[in-house]
Amino acid sequence: GRGGAEEDPTVRTSGSSDVIGQADFGQLGLVSGGEALIHMKGDWSNNVNSAVGALGDPLDDADSDRAWIDQLWYQHNFRDRIVQVRLGYLDQQTILDRNAFANQEDIFFQHTFQDNNSAIIPLAIGPGAAVFYNPTDWFSLVATVSDAEARPLRLSLDTAFTGKTFTYLEADFRTHLRSSRGPLEGNYRFGYFQDPRDPAFVAAGATGRHHKGAYASIDQMLFAERSDSRQGLGVFGRLGWRPSRMNRISGFYSAGIQYAGPLAGRPRDVLGVAFYSARTSDLFREQVNPDAANETGYEVYYAFRVAPAITLTPAFQRLQRPGGVRTRQSVSVAALRLRLIL
Repeated sequence: GRGGAEEDPTVRTSGSSDVIGQADFGQLGLVSGGEALIHMKGDWSNNVNSAVGALGDPLDDADSDRAWIDQLWYQHNFRDRIVQVRLGYLDQQTILDRNAFANQEDIFFQHTFQDNNSAIIPLAIGPGAAVFYNPTDWFSLVATVSDAEARPLRLSLDTAFTGKTFTYLEADFRTHLRSSRGPLEGNYRFGYFQDPRDPAFVAAGATGRHHKGAYASIDQMLFAERSDSRQGLGVFGRLGWRPSRMNRISGFYSAGIQYAGPLAGRPRDVLGVAFYSARTSDLFREQVNPDAANETGYEVYYAFRVAPAITLTPAFQRLQRPGGVRTRQSVSVAALRLRLIL
């Protein structure tokens, strides 16, 4: 990239690996309705954000230089999966604020603020519980509780019972719009959370605990090329809010499109285009930088399906006022991602 916190362009490499194991205890003849999952993750990171200086990470999948257990849980399903209870070491990003077109940095957009809503970042990873309620095909509800003092990348229970917990409640309304090629699926998710930590941005005058926030995540197919696949055009968007007197970012929105199979003869390729805006808070403007501004970003990628297990994705980002600094030069970030499935 060029611009941002450092004026000189820089080239760096990063990567990650995921190993996932699942067990259905009912099929194994052990516990009817029981299932379990373990997700092991490893990163090697030489990330660019130290040079970019953005509020969110342009390359979200480059977080550390170590391996760890990201998820380890048991889930029991009741009444034909109408009610599900999950206990263990949970990654809330796999449960909340999901989106069909902008949710996994190794598949879709690479910027943190396209993967998740900045209003609820960081989504907790640690000991917790989740209850899923799925009464109909058009509505579901999930409530989760998670350890607010869990140490990232460390499988530990030493802070699990101190009383400081994140709480989340999210409703998902699903649509099946009619079209000549079959139903067009969509999800309209609305969430509320409580954060028990000291304010995410601390300065003189930042008071209060258990501050609250709200968010929305929407995805909707608009056009399908065939009735038997998701090939076609979809749109998505997010909105988020946190108290302006307690946080560095108080408001957020993003929107974009995805087209699966944009070129004739290449039905598995994917094109994505998106933008976001993160609003710096009143408190940050008053006590740290009175000339602070909103950070905005644009991202476009094209995922080439080289083979069933190989996808090559060139991507380009343009970030304006990175870090919310009005005088900071805009920065361009180009990336090439290789995804392998073994």
